[in-house]
Amino acid sequence: DIAEQGEVRGVIRDVAGHPVAGVTVACGAVINDSGKGGGANNVSDANGSFRLLVPSPGIYNVYVKKSPDPNLVAAVDDGLIVVAGKVTESQLTLIRGTEIEGLLLNSDDEPVDEATVYGHSLAHPAPMGSETWKTDSAGKFRAVLVPGTAYLYAHGGKDEAGQSLRAELSMLVPHRDPRAALPRVTLKLAPSKSIFGDPTWVKRSSRGTRILA
Repeated sequence: DIAEQGEVRGVIRDVAGHPVAGVTVACGAVINDSGKGGGANNVSDANGSFRLLVPSPGIYNVYVKKSPDPNLVAAVDDGLIVVAGKVTESQLTLIRGTEIEGLLLNSDDEPVDEATVYGHSLAHPAPMGSETWKTDSAGKFRAVLVPGTAYLYAHGGKDEAGQSLRAELSMLVPHRDPRAALPRVTLKLAPSKSIFGDPTWVKRSSRGTRILA
């Protein structure tokens, strides 16, 4: 039977085309008929199959929420239109992501420890929830990302003038090369001013978001 509100059914595979079991797959609403957002999640079975029962018809992003191997990632299947009483098909492919070594500095070029770094990538584009990583005692963090565009940022309280401090970086994540050194990035906290309608937000958004634009 097909759910009254509509549903997403799909299969998650590895790069060789084999189904992958035990992957938590989720969907999140970009916009839906209820106006309340929300989503669903399901664990792929032995055939790599998953089924997501959405809260109401709308536009959804389907993504990997948790992989048995944290080094395996997948680009989001975004902008899927789910119609009441119908099945929308989705396909996800797990690949070995590119490991990034990052460093967060304050305005005095000192490492910031125990801070949260946020990110949007092809695995978690805006307006989905951010991926997060914690810096260690040396201000370093490790992220495994899908090759392609990514946007990293962090908050750092306020400076003496009361301006909010923020570090941000837009980057192009290279394809993984096991023979090469890890790509390294540095984020530095600096005074930041919010710009209403900032066009850079669209660059880090998903295809589903652009449908609404």
